[in-house]
Amino acid sequence: MYGVSTSGYYGWLDRPISKHRAYDLRLMDALKEIHQGFKRAYGAPRLHQALRQKGYACSVRRVRQLMHELGIKACTTGLYT
Repeated sequence: MYGVSTSGYYGWLDRPISKHRAYDLRLMDALKEIHQGFKRAYGAPRLHQALRQKGYACSVRRVRQLMHELGIKACTTGLYT
């Protein structure tokens, strides 16, 4: 149906997580923590800056992609009330 062999599918299931994906998971945890700490008001550029200050190496594009994957968005309503 998807053009993948059975052995290829089960080989993919048994494959360990890549270093890149493992780093993404660490970045996601840090993103969630930072985002919650700033009343969910930070967007990708400011989250990127905060991650860089904490010692994480990443780009704004990568932060934006991870935010999209997590469903995180910058919230601007109700910040000044």
